[in-house]
Amino acid sequence: MTFQMYDNTMMERVYKELLTNLTPEDIIRFELNRNSIMRCMTDGCAIVTRSMTPIWANERFIQDFPNTVNEIVSEEKNRKNILSIMNNPAFSYMDEDDEENQHKNPNPFSEFLTTNRSAKSVMSCKGKRTFEVEVHQWTHPLLKEDCMLFVVHDATKRQELKNQLKNIHEMCDGLSHIDSLREYTSEQRWDFLKEGILCIGQDLLHYEFLELRLYAPETDELRLFASYGLGKEALQRTPVVDENKNGTIGYVATTCKTYICHDTEKDPHYLLGGVNARSSMTVPILFQGELVGILNVESSNTDAFEEEDKLYGEILAHEIANVINILRLLDSEKVAGIQMSVEEIHRAIAPPCRMIEEKAAQLFTQLHEDQIEAMHALYEIILSSQELKRVIFQAGQQLAPQIVDANYQELVDQWGKEFNGKQILLLGTGEENQRDAQEFFTFLGCELHCAQTGEDALTRMKIAQQNDSEYYAILCTVNPPDYEYSTQFFIDLAQIYGENHPPLVLLQELCTHDKAHTITNVRLRYPGATASCYPFIGSDGNLFNVILQRTHAAVENARTRKPYFLKFNDYYNDPYGRTAEELESEME
Repeated sequence: MTFQMYDNTMMERVYKELLTNLTPEDIIRFELNRNSIMRCMTDGCAIVTRSMTPIWANERFIQDFPNTVNEIVSEEKNRKNILSIMNNPAFSYMDEDDEENQHKNPNPFSEFLTTNRSAKSVMSCKGKRTFEVEVHQWTHPLLKEDCMLFVVHDATKRQELKNQLKNIHEMCDGLSHIDSLREYTSEQRWDFLKEGILCIGQDLLHYEFLELRLYAPETDELRLFASYGLGKEALQRTPVVDENKNGTIGYVATTCKTYICHDTEKDPHYLLGGVNARSSMTVPILFQGELVGILNVESSNTDAFEEEDKLYGEILAHEIANVINILRLLDSEKVAGIQMSVEEIHRAIAPPCRMIEEKAAQLFTQLHEDQIEAMHALYEIILSSQELKRVIFQAGQQLAPQIVDANYQELVDQWGKEFNGKQILLLGTGEENQRDAQEFFTFLGCELHCAQTGEDALTRMKIAQQNDSEYYAILCTVNPPDYEYSTQFFIDLAQIYGENHPPLVLLQELCTHDKAHTITNVRLRYPGATASCYPFIGSDGNLFNVILQRTHAAVENARTRKPYFLKFNDYYNDPYGRTAEELESEME
């Protein structure tokens, strides 16, 4: 038996003779059904004429739109429009936020026929089905004019996900509208967030049980903020950030990763939450990588949560974190405003209060010992002035808890316990230094009294001694402005206290030479005194730490050294007997 090979030209002639009685559309259908990539595509494909009638469709397209098969085999003049076959679907832009889409026609057929360019769109059909569609040019040598290739991809689930995420974002965006939130109190804002979370959980995501806990870093606790469907035991529980014995909440707070419990009866991490819960999903609420809280949702069915639910939960947690951050910023904004008001009030009353105290102190020193009533009245004036300033600071702390500067936080942690509730007297150093010192010691919970002159300081000490209210320490410049010889102030200081002297810290400006050797002379009289530099203005934590260390050392020395003050002769600047003139000549 002999076989003869035919060339391509002969095969083409035979092929055409076999199909002589078929229309071009029939030939195309035959070719596409016999051997075509489009026939095997998972997306629906159809060939549509420019007059919008279908020529061919693959099996997937016919599954989605069954009426197509009848139209394809009918005569061309009787075929329906492709849009009519699909029950006249609605078209929308692929990306509604894309500004370039605004000049395009959302109907991809109209867009293609107008521009002769490929077009994309989203098609919504009856029965809530959504397709992503494309229209491209399609040609064939047997056709007199080009056709259109219509590709449809079932995006119903993707669109539902997109809409769901959009709804979550819009609801959370409504909860974080700053201009509106400013109209409410802090408590109302947080209640607004709580109601919004419960609404999203119940009405939008349809969670059976929900609990949201906020992280308290000072105690490591996860405190309940919003919930529904929880049992009594879960409501009373306060887990901490620990993966052991704190359920999935403690575990997720430790790992900062979403955890799905498929079966609550078999999962070792699960602790009873929702009544009759059989599965759960626990999501960390993170802002810029830091733990803010935990979102835990549960279901009465096993394996109720899948990857899609994880996506919803993590998106919701992200949105909640942003809202919480905004609410905390608004609270801080209010705190800063209150603190500013308190500081402004204090600055306004500080000068007149200081003048009253100084004048009262001057008069106090001019009274005779038998003028007891006048002394008592001046004493009450000074105390009232100090009390007024103290009350303003306390009001500021109560209305707006202190926000400690990052440079000071470590010092507050280290020294707060020792200095909290103590009274310290600061002499000299200038108003700006005293104001900054006042702010810093307030962070420590310490009450600071400031005196500008040596005489003012001595008067305050006398009053404190009469009131049985000793100073924890005295911080004083080595050069009181009202003393010609510096050491004389410290001799006068000893006359008040004698041997039972408060701890003494000598303050000196940075890089200033002590010509009169005041620090040396004073420390001979006060062996337990310490010395330190004093500029508080613009100081960082390191300089404040030195001052606190020296004050602590002076306090310890005062406890161990008895007597604290050693009496020498009465020469001002020299405990060894040299006169002031001799000292001045030596300095020259």
